[in-house]
Amino acid sequence: MDETEHRASSRPALNSEGNFQFCGFGYNGFAQISTHRSVSKGQEVETLPPRSSALTPVTLDVGCVSCIVACWSTTFYLKENGTVSTMGWICGTKEVGEEANLLPGHFVTDVCCSWTQLAFLTKDGDCLLWSNYTNGMSKPVKVKSNGVKFKAVGCRESSCILITGSGQAGFIANEQVQDGSDTKPVVVFRPIDITNQMSSVACGKEHALLLTSSGVVYSLGSGSRGQLGRGLLVDEQSAEVVPALEGIRIQFVAAGGWHSAAISGEKRKEKSRNNNSKVLQTMDNVSFGDLYMWGWNEKGQLGLAVNHHDDDDRQSSSGQVQCQTVPVPINIPDDLEILTVSCGTRHTAAVAGDGSVWTWGWGYYGQLGHGDQENRSTPTQVAALSSVKLKPKTLCCGAWSTFVIIAK
Repeated sequence: MDETEHRASSRPALNSEGNFQFCGFGYNGFAQISTHRSVSKGQEVETLPPRSSALTPVTLDVGCVSCIVACWSTTFYLKENGTVSTMGWICGTKEVGEEANLLPGHFVTDVCCSWTQLAFLTKDGDCLLWSNYTNGMSKPVKVKSNGVKFKAVGCRESSCILITGSGQAGFIANEQVQDGSDTKPVVVFRPIDITNQMSSVACGKEHALLLTSSGVVYSLGSGSRGQLGRGLLVDEQSAEVVPALEGIRIQFVAAGGWHSAAISGEKRKEKSRNNNSKVLQTMDNVSFGDLYMWGWNEKGQLGLAVNHHDDDDRQSSSGQVQCQTVPVPINIPDDLEILTVSCGTRHTAAVAGDGSVWTWGWGYYGQLGHGDQENRSTPTQVAALSSVKLKPKTLCCGAWSTFVIIAK
């Protein structure tokens, strides 16, 4: 492992009432996907230690899960009962294994992680931050907010971004407060100077995307690889609109290590009849559509295999775009619409409108699920899931792994 990479993506909501199947593939060096493997020897089945990589989807037995997030060493399962279980490196220890309830005494509604930061939102709207969570001496602490409640969180390498219940975005900051004659460190919420109401946040290693309730995308942070989408390879610490997406209503954003993604869509009102009454109900239905991506394409994680002839783009000698500084639409075979997308450090995964799962980018640890360690610079359907007569509901990319939640 040559660099500090981590999962960074927004987490698609899953209403997991009903019957679901979970699978994962990719880096398994800490048994964060599978704790064992079985091989047949004659009439007997022998259990062996896990492989360091799962090259094809492995079925997971994790119970009733609301969402899955993962860093390079640990997988976190947010359960319907508000607990968070883990597989892999156990937070706050130097051990590898499984933890049934990482945060006892709290009902957790959301969880997000990076290489060094782990954040939880609780049912009460509080945020608990666990910095350096792989350190054996570290513990989670409550973010001081003066009564402000939170609805969304995203973790970058060095900081986290929160969105309040009213849609105000802000940073988690480390400060010193006076306690008698002594000073003590505290973590506090500090609003960003932006007036628009935000509905969600997605964080990469060094950058962040903010999505407003009206479908406008803002970006901030490092732009060294074009991940801000503003046409330049510079850092921008103030949140500004991504110009190329203006006029396009965006319904979902995701961020990888140094690349970004957005899905367009329109809300429309539909009338449906309640089964238990004769009353017609008006409901919001979101029609998803085009996938836009930008940022670093070093392993093909943008799905751009050819030069787009943009003078602002850095290109390799082979003609492949290395840095795409403005959002461009990504072509999925058969012009399939995209339901959801997730970004790993240097790979991307998406669920199409027909339920098929597509992956592309870096494949060294099997995180693309194609049974090999090859990179893919164009979206490629995961064949191991295409024959399953189930419909993928959502997915999550870890740093070097991918998880899929499937409705039976």
